[in-house]
Amino acid sequence: MLMKYSLSFCEIIQLSENVFEAVEYEDVVIDGPCAIESWNFWNKLRTEPFGLLVHCSELPLSFVGAQKIGDHPLQKLTALVLKKPEQEEKIDLVMDIKEEIGTPIDFKVFYDRGEALTWLEENM
Repeated sequence: MLMKYSLSFCEIIQLSENVFEAVEYEDVVIDGPCAIESWNFWNKLRTEPFGLLVHCSELPLSFVGAQKIGDHPLQKLTALVLKKPEQEEKIDLVMDIKEEIGTPIDFKVFYDRGEALTWLEENM
């Protein structure tokens, strides 16, 4: 079932029927056009809810990217895999922004890919 898709800012790998993994490309800032590209991708690919495991190397988001990314209505769960504890401050800021504008997402932070994948599989 392992399918791979390339977007301008990340690679998306389908791990199972309802679980996908996104690996951001280096030196790419996720902005408004990336969010639109993401929405278009999910609209074409999915009609059922899905969970997304996201690898966050540096989490380079513009303000608009922070507002828009991850708020597709079918994206039910998001597991964020961080490399460094300092990244949690950025994640908290992004989630605060999303909550302020009324689009909170159900997410959980992990430092281990295996734990993140287990959480998604058990809760999807």
